[in-house]
Amino acid sequence: MNPASASPTVLVGPSSGLKIRLAPPSESKSALKLTEYYLSDQYLPFHNGVWALYNEQLSHWIPIDQFARYGKMADFQQKGVSWLAEALRTSNGVIEVDERGKSIRRIHKVPNYQGQLKRTVLAEGFGGQTTREELWQFFGGYGRVNDVQMSCFTDGAFDGRAFCEFTHERPAEEIVRADPAPQWGEQLLRVSCKQVALANLLAKAYCKARMKTNNIRTRSAVDQFCEDEKIAVVERYIIRNLRKELLDEESKGPTFYLEFGISTLTVQADGTLRSEDVKWEEACTLQFTMEQSAGGSAEWNAEWNSLKAPLLPYFDFVSHIKKASGSQGTIGFSRRLNEDDIQLVGSEITKLCGQKLTWARASLAEERALMLEWANMEAKRVAAALKEDQSGVGGSTLTRERKMKAKRVKRRVEYGIRRREGKIARDLIRRRREE
Repeated sequence: MNPASASPTVLVGPSSGLKIRLAPPSESKSALKLTEYYLSDQYLPFHNGVWALYNEQLSHWIPIDQFARYGKMADFQQKGVSWLAEALRTSNGVIEVDERGKSIRRIHKVPNYQGQLKRTVLAEGFGGQTTREELWQFFGGYGRVNDVQMSCFTDGAFDGRAFCEFTHERPAEEIVRADPAPQWGEQLLRVSCKQVALANLLAKAYCKARMKTNNIRTRSAVDQFCEDEKIAVVERYIIRNLRKELLDEESKGPTFYLEFGISTLTVQADGTLRSEDVKWEEACTLQFTMEQSAGGSAEWNAEWNSLKAPLLPYFDFVSHIKKASGSQGTIGFSRRLNEDDIQLVGSEITKLCGQKLTWARASLAEERALMLEWANMEAKRVAAALKEDQSGVGGSTLTRERKMKAKRVKRRVEYGIRRREGKIARDLIRRRREE
């Protein structure tokens, strides 16, 4: 073995024989650098995944074992929590590790991004050779600047548009209302509030032109758009509301949109959809095995509709049973399942058609087959309901919209009833266990 390539070893105690192998310093530094980047002002407020971890606790402590599964931190997950804790303790004033070595957090609070859109302006008309330093100096003449972002063509050249975020709303209002308009050399600039500019961009030129080609109508595509435009998580409700308005407008046509799993599906009038558009959280399905074969798919699902009531308080939606063989079937849930969820299902649902059940995670192939079948069933069901509405009202768009609104209200009421029934069933089970 080459000594230069071997991991350093530390002997603890003169006769204990205990050895601790330390990872190469470069790996520790890489883990620390990546962690500080993920928790930085430039990254944290603009990415949903790490932002959710940051806000999970009021004290903003993030469990290291959860953080190690985020993004490229997964490369260090196998090192273990203790190794990561020691690597992150070397941070110089950016992050801190708790005494137990189980959690981390930022030392300084995240800047307030509430109202970010209102204090950010879009200025158009700069020259193609303009530098970021020149833009920073230009906007600094109106007030203190937080950040300046340059918009570029696909080849990386500056396209003459720049976003400037001020620390307060007042300088943003002053530059927007300036009369005469600000000038760059001899060129008059067109300046508008980013909130208005993005609304026009998203609702008109951007969405209507690119949503069809890039499928930017989906939630994941809209989130990516927000990240590209540096819109903080706390302000993204504005863009999501615009997306809902656009989906409502387009749903009046021959196609409609169906929220399924973590995807927004475009469904044709006949209920067909593209399988590649169906997305879901992995590890959200279970497979059961009976002691002996009993009944068929119809009998299984008829009994399953009543058996699954105790599970409704814990899962928003539970699928039908997809029969895999004479004694095996697969069931899907609305979210990823952890070990506690599997234990819950196994304790609540012990028999089907008089046969005892054993539960295990479904394979990736079985999970994909079930989720695609589930999505297609939902699409066919909604398409049939829409077709029935259209035939019943003679194609009246206004009346159809009113009926669809009534159906949505009815579904919400039915969902509330199911939740209450599930709570009742859960209370009965709890009382039965206590007895």
